[in-house]
Amino acid sequence: MKKNLPYLLIILCGLVYIPSLNNPFLWDDAVALRDNPFIGGQARIKAGDFFSKNYFSVSKETTYRPVATALYYLTGLVSGKNPAGYRAVNMILNIAAGILVMILASRFFGSAAGLFAGLLFTAHPIHSETVFIASFSEDILMTVFLLAAFLLYMDYREKREAGSGKREAESGKREAESGKREAGRNNFKLIFSALCFLLSCLSKETGVVFLGILFFYEEFVPHDNPPATADVPPLIPKSPLTPLFQRGCKKRVAYGAYLLMTLIYGLLRFVIFSHPVPEGIRAYYPEAGYFGGSFLSNLIIVIPSLSEYVKLALFPFNLQVERVWSFSASGFLAGLILLGWILFVIIRYRKGAGFWAAFFILPLLPVFNLIPFFSSPTIGERYLYLPVAAVCVITGTLLVKLPSKMRAGILVSALVLFAAAIVERSADYKNELRFWEKAVAASPGSFKAHNSLGNAYKRAGAFEKAETHYKEAIEIMPDYAEALVNMGGLYDLSGRYEQAEEFYLKAAELNPFLAKAYSGLGITYMKQDKSGEAAKMLKKSLELDGTLVGSYYFLGKMYEREGRLKESVAMYEKLLEYSALEANELNNLGLLSGKTGEYEKALRYFQRAMRAAPEYPDPVVNAGNTFFMMKNYGKAEELYLRALKIKPDSVSARANLEKVRSGKRKS
Repeated sequence: MKKNLPYLLIILCGLVYIPSLNNPFLWDDAVALRDNPFIGGQARIKAGDFFSKNYFSVSKETTYRPVATALYYLTGLVSGKNPAGYRAVNMILNIAAGILVMILASRFFGSAAGLFAGLLFTAHPIHSETVFIASFSEDILMTVFLLAAFLLYMDYREKREAGSGKREAESGKREAESGKREAGRNNFKLIFSALCFLLSCLSKETGVVFLGILFFYEEFVPHDNPPATADVPPLIPKSPLTPLFQRGCKKRVAYGAYLLMTLIYGLLRFVIFSHPVPEGIRAYYPEAGYFGGSFLSNLIIVIPSLSEYVKLALFPFNLQVERVWSFSASGFLAGLILLGWILFVIIRYRKGAGFWAAFFILPLLPVFNLIPFFSSPTIGERYLYLPVAAVCVITGTLLVKLPSKMRAGILVSALVLFAAAIVERSADYKNELRFWEKAVAASPGSFKAHNSLGNAYKRAGAFEKAETHYKEAIEIMPDYAEALVNMGGLYDLSGRYEQAEEFYLKAAELNPFLAKAYSGLGITYMKQDKSGEAAKMLKKSLELDGTLVGSYYFLGKMYEREGRLKESVAMYEKLLEYSALEANELNNLGLLSGKTGEYEKALRYFQRAMRAAPEYPDPVVNAGNTFFMMKNYGKAEELYLRALKIKPDSVSARANLEKVRSGKRKS
């Protein structure tokens, strides 16, 4: 029991997220999960989609992260569109990451420091954003695989050096065979470590920092080689340089394995799947590049963010989303001092605290845009998920040095404060309106926050407030096509069709490849009985994005209204691939299929409608009518009787039942 107690304590700490499991999908979850028909919806991802350009259309990602997408898809098979399932997975992964941090710290500083580090990491409030937003599990996955890869490498290295010491002293056939088996098992650890590294990169690009962490560990952290355990001379005489050569050779093998995984990842990420956006569309998306146009200006711009990240890691309170970037001289000075101190610690104490300083700063380098990945500066709490592990390990080692009562008091107080901060933050994620209201209050200059708050107000029926925030978003960023589309949708719902057209057309002008602009424009045209223009716009939207369910639905409605029944059925059937229809819509699809003479297909849709709503009599009556048309009077009678049990006063069911019985008597 004592052996398992540390694991149980970390699990208990991780369960602080249970009250938040049923919070709704928010932020990036809307696109990646809630509105994605391939995740928890009707559509299914094929295995080949993960290894083709189709990946980006089914995942709604802009970079190649197939491991994270596979996790969403598998979770969706079980949880559907219920956010609790996805958030439970994040909670479990966070606990797993905490356990790995505990094991890692224990390897360096002992079990007590490891337990403290694991508890602090699992309960650290900076992780709340990553756990609450289901689609941010990519950061947790990346960390779990990276830590697993590092721990496996540590095992490999320790066994490697221990093995070389033993072989210098061993003799005899049995010992040689035992050494070979042990070497084989150790090589498997290296292979699994390399695979975990690749999976970390395929979860999120930040996984590549493993190479930097490995380099610091291998080159600067001291390792005690085990002494020979016997005075027996080696079977083959060796020169004094032989052990050094063997260790170097083994190290080169390890480096080679990781570089091979890096090459595979690089080919996938930067060659095969480098440009998810087609060439013609790419011009309308912001290009990644150095902030300010050069490496030096980029460095000056990002240095202040270092002080913000350090502050959040040490004092994880006053958390918020959509932090708007603001350069200041004081922030630059603070960041410069911190950067100098971190570099000094890395160089001066590279055999001790320097490794953990490097562990903290390396995962932040991609965010600092030293290699251009971003189009604009950004600060995100989720980017601290891995770096905070180093902070927690150092804190754990400091706690061990304190008197037992003092460290227990500090640890318990910290965990209570952390839990309270997570519970308080969870309240902000309870509903979409509160979430974005707080975001706008904290970052009033964020055009994305204003746009998202406008969406929340629109869904709540508060159209005037929605309009105010859309206008605010457009004022801050006039070329923000998403806000223009949303404003067009708001005016469409309000019946202000001319204004809706104006905003849709402007959005399409800014980005001619934004499918939602054409879909909204087509729907607005349809409501004004402009069938020709509506069909043209709806079809164009589907050419750009074949998963837009609204375009399929309204095209189907328009074809139905024009009497083009087969084309209408085709649109509804396409819609069914991506979205579940209500029972009344399935019933309507059955009626349309019957009118085209496809009775078997009609019956299938009536049956689906009956399963979806067992107390809904219309599909039962219509199925009876279809069997009557097929001259299957016995089945028709059975269904009419069933409809009368559901609704005894159903006039159509009773009249049709009389027709069936009359027909039977005549025959």
